[in-house]
Amino acid sequence: MAGKRLPNGYGTRPRQLKDRRWRIDITITDDEGTSKRRSVYGLSEKEVIAKRDSLIEQAKNGCSVTSQADKLTLGKWIDEWLETYKKDKVSSGTYNLYSYCYKLWISDKLKDMPLKKIRHNLLQKFINESEKKYSGQTCGIIRVVLQQSLSMAVKNKYILNNPAEGLQVPPKGKKKVVPLIKDELKLLLSETKGTRNYLFYVLSVYSGARIGEVLGLSWADINFKKNTIHINHSLNYNSKLKKCELGPTKTGKPRDVPILPKLIDIIKQHKAEQAKEKLQIGKEYNKENMVFCDYNGLYLSPNNMRIQFNKVINQLGISKECTPHTLRHTFVSQMISAGNNIKLISEIVGHANINITMDTYGHLIPGDASKAIEALSKQMDDIAI
Repeated sequence: MAGKRLPNGYGTRPRQLKDRRWRIDITITDDEGTSKRRSVYGLSEKEVIAKRDSLIEQAKNGCSVTSQADKLTLGKWIDEWLETYKKDKVSSGTYNLYSYCYKLWISDKLKDMPLKKIRHNLLQKFINESEKKYSGQTCGIIRVVLQQSLSMAVKNKYILNNPAEGLQVPPKGKKKVVPLIKDELKLLLSETKGTRNYLFYVLSVYSGARIGEVLGLSWADINFKKNTIHINHSLNYNSKLKKCELGPTKTGKPRDVPILPKLIDIIKQHKAEQAKEKLQIGKEYNKENMVFCDYNGLYLSPNNMRIQFNKVINQLGISKECTPHTLRHTFVSQMISAGNNIKLISEIVGHANINITMDTYGHLIPGDASKAIEALSKQMDDIAI
């Protein structure tokens, strides 16, 4: 005897398939009046009925119930959100920060999670785990990216509500400067020696320059006779123009930084390798004359360098929050340990004023720039490069 007829809109009766799964076929009409036939499956009759009822509820609330919407992952959605709602709509700095945040701090753990399966407690657990490795400020940025992207997913009717609303993060407080200790620095330089980015790491940690300043160096900025580098530009990604471009340093002031004699051979070797690439590419090789560039002589993206650096740090098992800027902190930390004058350190690293250096790193004894670099050499002499 046939069972009681189901109300209209509830689909077929649950039936068990040969593979022991349960199935219901149902026609769903969205808020635009378009009808779509869907099949839902479950491991039990109870589960398949719950999935059917969820579909009906989503449709009633105007949420997309297409199979494509069901398969949409957080990673694919954030990529779309960045491209559609952030690029050219916010400043280049903000866009780069959000993009960097997703790729470096969110992607690995959550990118494959279907949007419709993301729950508030899952995201809160993710934030709690992030707190163990990252600062309160970083966790705050992660929360902003999750909240804004998922809020737009609600507006696009991919999900009913925003699971990132109400996420709790630790207070920002003052961001702590955590440099690499000498053993970590030795590990980084020994394990990356001979790689394409090795000189970037060496110059960063032995000059204290910012990532954009290092990537913005041209060969004209390297003075082999005086053993100095001239820092006059910073390389940044312009999201509106969709390209990297040279601009002024953060303070707008150029500076010359002494470099240790033992760095000269490394720089020359890097230049020789680059010359081989230039010869192979020929006329198509870019003529910007950059110290750091890709195989065609084009600018290296600061964001890509951050991502590559993070991968290296993870591979080496260094658990602290670490970015290329950490190498700058490491330089200053080693200069302090070597007993150098804080005013000269402030000038070498290009701080706008000595108060910034004082506030971050404390007091140092007098000296001069050349002696400071020499003292650094003694402090770090047992690190092979």
